[in-house]
Amino acid sequence: MAVATTTPILEVRRDGKRHLLIVRPELERCFIHSMRLVQLATELPTDVSRLQTILNLPRHPKHERFRQELIELYEESRRRNVRTLMTELCDALRELSR
Repeated sequence: MAVATTTPILEVRRDGKRHLLIVRPELERCFIHSMRLVQLATELPTDVSRLQTILNLPRHPKHERFRQELIELYEESRRRNVRTLMTELCDALRELSR
């Protein structure tokens, strides 16, 4: 797959009509860093390995909280005009849908 675009957080690869989005260095680390950038508090663990453990468990109750915090992160990032994990993901998906 050829690299279509790259940012410090996200890499988009393309192979014909197929696309692959790669979060770097990893989703949990980017999430925690992004929350700090926009000064949002999280109810989730801020230790990457603990957060990974929770998110790797199927149907864990914290999954819903994670989804809620991703939405809050997106909204606050847009409000403050700060590039974060969620804004970059949404921008990349919007660009791919054109």
